[in-house]
Amino acid sequence: MAYNLAKCGLHRGGLAFGSAAEVEGTLTAVAELMRDERVDLAFLSEIVAEAGPSPVDQVRFLAQASGLPHHAFGENYSYGLPFYRIRAGNAVLSRLPLRAPQDGAGLQQWPGRTSLLDEAGDRPALLAGDFNAGLGRPPRRLLSESGRFLEPTDRAPTFPATAPTRRLDDIYAPAGWTLIEQRVVRTTLSDHLPVIAVYETRVE
Repeated sequence: MAYNLAKCGLHRGGLAFGSAAEVEGTLTAVAELMRDERVDLAFLSEIVAEAGPSPVDQVRFLAQASGLPHHAFGENYSYGLPFYRIRAGNAVLSRLPLRAPQDGAGLQQWPGRTSLLDEAGDRPALLAGDFNAGLGRPPRRLLSESGRFLEPTDRAPTFPATAPTRRLDDIYAPAGWTLIEQRVVRTTLSDHLPVIAVYETRVE
């Protein structure tokens, strides 16, 4: 699954924030969706690990509630005072244990102009999330022209969730995998719609 969670309703605009109970309610509904879809691996964008206005670690809460206990978090931004801070970014939740590559690459911010493809090197890579670019735009073309990934077969739009017109979210699996199914799930738990994909592969 690839899903932009839009901070699970934490930020309501300006200095307005949802309560911890409201955020946990959204997280519980997302976890139910993930269990219903039998998700094994979830790539989550805009998820909050720390929030002074609403003290819920969304990564840990969702990992426990969804039954995907193994998780990693990469911070995209952090602002506020030390005792009233918001830290958010991307996360991976997995049913199976996660292991960082031996060279230390993982969920992080890459320095300079190094691309994801350069960072992945020769390793098979699974890229998923909110690409902030529609199909055919330069970031997508870079992935397609590399020859390293299966092309997404589903073209249904994912944003905005209430009346979607743009395909911003996707899953790119290694070219050696076999795609069984790919689809978008209609839900209003976020301003994006989640993408689900099922693959067949050998894991060595």
